[in-house]
Amino acid sequence: MGPYASEKEMYPDVVRWLKALLQSRHKKAKVFVWDSSSTKLSRLIEKNGLAEFHPHYLSFDILVDVVGAVVFKNAADLYFVECKLKPVTLRDVGQMLGYCRVALPSDALLLSPSYVSEGLHYLLEVYERYEVLWYGENRNVRIARWNADKRDIEAPSIIPPGNHF
Repeated sequence: MGPYASEKEMYPDVVRWLKALLQSRHKKAKVFVWDSSSTKLSRLIEKNGLAEFHPHYLSFDILVDVVGAVVFKNAADLYFVECKLKPVTLRDVGQMLGYCRVALPSDALLLSPSYVSEGLHYLLEVYERYEVLWYGENRNVRIARWNADKRDIEAPSIIPPGNHF
């Protein structure tokens, strides 16, 4: 058994990591990060006063594991993270792509301490079919290995390569 008994056990570590990352990148903005695994994104946006920035928020009928928001004067960028204990599969990518096409986050990341399945490895790293990760102009889902001991992503593992979260 790995460092986590369930995906839910990963969430606090991932929330802390994402909050620190977003705060370091957006020093003049307000940064919020939530374990949103049991709250629909539409409710989260409404409850936290972000509806004015996302006029279609009522259609955000999705449950994303961890959601970050970077709030500027006239915008609130969203960040999605899905946590998996098992290797990330094409099915997991499809789930995240669905979430991303609904809400168009600024960034989206699939994390797993087990990294990626054999089939996804071949699709992405052998056949370089990175287009299956795209959800908008200059936006794509990223995948990374989560290091439970360091409570951080392993930067060299990020797919697509050279594409840092």
